[in-house]
Amino acid sequence: MNPLPLLEESAISTSPVAARGFGALETSSGALPLSAMSVAIAVVDLGYETRIEQTFVNAYDEPLEASYVFPLPSRAAVSDFELTVAGRTVAGVLQERGEARRNYQDAIRAGKRAALAEEDRSSVFTMTVGNIMPGEEARVMLKLRGLVSTSGTEAELRFPLVVAPRYCPGRALPGPSVGDGTSVDTDEVPDASRISPPVLLEGFPNPVALSLSVDVTSGQLSFTDFTSSLHAVSQSADDNVTKITVYPGERLNRDFVLRFKVAAEEITSSVALAHDKTGDEGTFMLTVVPSSAETAVTRPRDIVFVLDRSGSMSGWKMVCARRAIARMVETLTERDRFRVVAFDTQVETPPGHESGLSNATDSQRFAAEQWLGRVDARGGTQMREPITSAVNLLAQSPDERDRVLVLVTDGQVSNEQNILDSIGASLHRVRVFTLGIDRAVNEGFLTRLASAGGGACELVESEERLNAVMDRIHRQIGTPVLSDLSVSTQGAELVSDTLAPSRVPGLFAGAPLRIFGRFSGTHEARLPQVVLSGLDLAGNRWQTTVVPKSTDAGPLVSALWARASIRELEDQYDSGRFADAAQLQRDIVDRSLRFGVLSRFTAFVATDDEVVNEGGRNVRAMQPVERPDGWVLNQARASLAPAVGSLEDTKECLYSLDIAAPPQDNFFTPAPSAPAPKPRASVTPRAPAMRLERALGDAKNSNNASRLQTPSTSPDQTVRKQIKARSKRLLAALEAEAHSGASRDLTRKLVDQLQEIHSLVTGIHDFASPGEIDNLKKLITKLESRTRSSNSAERRIMGLLDPILKTDALAYRLWQALEPILRRIVMSVPDDPNPTKPSPERGEVESGRLVKLECKVLVTRYGQALESGGTTRLVKELARDRATLTGLLDRLHQSDVSASERSELGHKIADLRQHPADTAAAVGLWQTLEPVLRRVSATSP
Repeated sequence: MNPLPLLEESAISTSPVAARGFGALETSSGALPLSAMSVAIAVVDLGYETRIEQTFVNAYDEPLEASYVFPLPSRAAVSDFELTVAGRTVAGVLQERGEARRNYQDAIRAGKRAALAEEDRSSVFTMTVGNIMPGEEARVMLKLRGLVSTSGTEAELRFPLVVAPRYCPGRALPGPSVGDGTSVDTDEVPDASRISPPVLLEGFPNPVALSLSVDVTSGQLSFTDFTSSLHAVSQSADDNVTKITVYPGERLNRDFVLRFKVAAEEITSSVALAHDKTGDEGTFMLTVVPSSAETAVTRPRDIVFVLDRSGSMSGWKMVCARRAIARMVETLTERDRFRVVAFDTQVETPPGHESGLSNATDSQRFAAEQWLGRVDARGGTQMREPITSAVNLLAQSPDERDRVLVLVTDGQVSNEQNILDSIGASLHRVRVFTLGIDRAVNEGFLTRLASAGGGACELVESEERLNAVMDRIHRQIGTPVLSDLSVSTQGAELVSDTLAPSRVPGLFAGAPLRIFGRFSGTHEARLPQVVLSGLDLAGNRWQTTVVPKSTDAGPLVSALWARASIRELEDQYDSGRFADAAQLQRDIVDRSLRFGVLSRFTAFVATDDEVVNEGGRNVRAMQPVERPDGWVLNQARASLAPAVGSLEDTKECLYSLDIAAPPQDNFFTPAPSAPAPKPRASVTPRAPAMRLERALGDAKNSNNASRLQTPSTSPDQTVRKQIKARSKRLLAALEAEAHSGASRDLTRKLVDQLQEIHSLVTGIHDFASPGEIDNLKKLITKLESRTRSSNSAERRIMGLLDPILKTDALAYRLWQALEPILRRIVMSVPDDPNPTKPSPERGEVESGRLVKLECKVLVTRYGQALESGGTTRLVKELARDRATLTGLLDRLHQSDVSASERSELGHKIADLRQHPADTAAAVGLWQTLEPVLRRVSATSP
């Protein structure tokens, strides 16, 4: 895909395109192709139907072919497609995928308008619309059906809105890629280029108008207490319909999650039937609702906890993941055995967990929890090795023990099938539970993995949500209420190989179970009944017969069975273990076409008859997607944006379509083994792109643009320059810790600098709004309070890991609020054109205070390091602060330190620079440095 030309400076305007209902950079070349997204969801009882409309606009002077990679719920069935353009509406046809592509390409070459909808993953789809003429607007419509998930009395409707960047391991394949994305195809992910759309610059004005509404109709069930966890919504009610509407202006950068309550007595075990229009076959959906009462763990367990610590887990996700595993470890008993594994490009375990399983004694659990508290995000998502090792280890456990694998991750990998293939042979002996933590989670992969392992998947979009689901997770990793489940029918014949899921999972307290299947030969005297049998907690045979409540549940049940069964057939195809792959592919296509449900081997195509573009020549454009909300940028992205230049920087990196450089491991530093990006003319220079990104973000965050251009006639330039100097030093110190890969380091640095931060906040009223200052003061107060309550004695007490981890989260929120203000100050205050020694005595006094504060902070921190970790910890602290110590040494006044002390310290710092791990050199530096730091902190003004 070729990029459009670089924008000319005269072509750029920052005025919003009001007529189109969205804000974007308006250029002579137009705006991004996707102008609007409309999602209308109608919920009746616990089923829903969704109508999605995507509007593409051609603002260019040539015909346009636009493509957009977008997500849909992984368990929903896509069953309708339509294209509307220039007042003409064309219904889509579901065809075998190769045939659909040929028909689409033929239509484009013939100059006819056409659209193509394809599935690339169970939750990732691609929409392509071609021959959109200049000034035209093309609208495509999809319909899908699904079920609202329930747990206890809580129902959850989740609709994804962005495909997050995914880690693509493996070696690059030769030849051109199969798609137009930013990742190259590899031997492990041969379609990586189809699922890696470019990512929009952070802070770029939102180019897509999102409209999302949910109509909830109370039929046999009644609903209350509607809450949206990630979006601002309005709510209205009319008779038995409740309407939830997302406020305008929301971005396509996170999942929409709606939860509501259902009366407990209204959720019961049931069977819904859907008879085929012809023949004597039909589809059933069995819903089994167990008691929500907690059950005792009756069997000893072997559990392996696998924690994803890759770069995409930075920030709140890492804190949340550590808390989740720490809580689960705490619930283990001494009858259990366990292992904790953390992975990125390396696999690491706590001391004592290097091989095999450890008994869940108090000391082992405590050691694991302590180790978890030090785990931070870094590197790439090399998931296959730790998952395979964990499954193989559990498969060797004796049969009298429950074997459980718990994976905590955001699931942002693209080699899903490669991972599933590596563990498929041993999964029948292991139950797999997945906990997805993200606001744009890869639900499709995590659900597939849990289903293949006979377990369950839970999703968490915030730290607050984790508390609500931990009880459910605890029950699920315990002993199931019923195990070894099987399904049969009475009054009809169960069609072989039609159960979905084919491996019926165990039934856990409070977790409803849904099973789909097909029946034939209905008995004339009665409706078919479904029989569920298994083993109870005591190992005794258990059985129940569920009688249908309704004779015809409509197209929903048939569509959902088709979707679930097709997904299982696709998994068999991908595994390569099926004898006749060609026949299996034909079976998938036949089932998809028969029931009208989109699959990976079929596609919807809509072609118009009107010829509008002789020759079929199009400008091709791929719509960039939003950066997922809550993702933390890597150190490269932050460090490449120290300042913002003129529009020359903008011209250097801004393409009107190909906006962002390829992400590596979700915006994070790639693993050493990751393939090099494919050379592409459309990739923008990284450094200016980051400068532009920071500029747009700062401009957006600033409440008063004039503050970014402080006039030289400011009433007190000296004070402003002093504040800038302090901000610059503070920003550099905090940024180094924030991007070191350890949130605990950032927490420590923020705690050490709280006094300096508080002092600075009281003097930055010219640079920050009252709301920003008030927010910073509240966060500082909370962090001070949290730090006092989480002292070193409490850290040694078992079971108090949560308060420590919450301190990390609070510190991170302070950093998020503080960083843009510090950058704004550094950018907005001009440097002194004559950088001579400050003449006012006030400047010298202020400098002396800063030196005193810095010395006080250092001596305190080094003393704590020596007390808590001994010489080893002190060596690490001194080695990390060599540059800081050198800078401090240059600022020490002659009266505070003698020339011989300065010379000796300089030599010792230089020795430690050459040998960072030299314990003797570090101790020698500390012995010389400590009295100097104490003297300066006591004597400076």
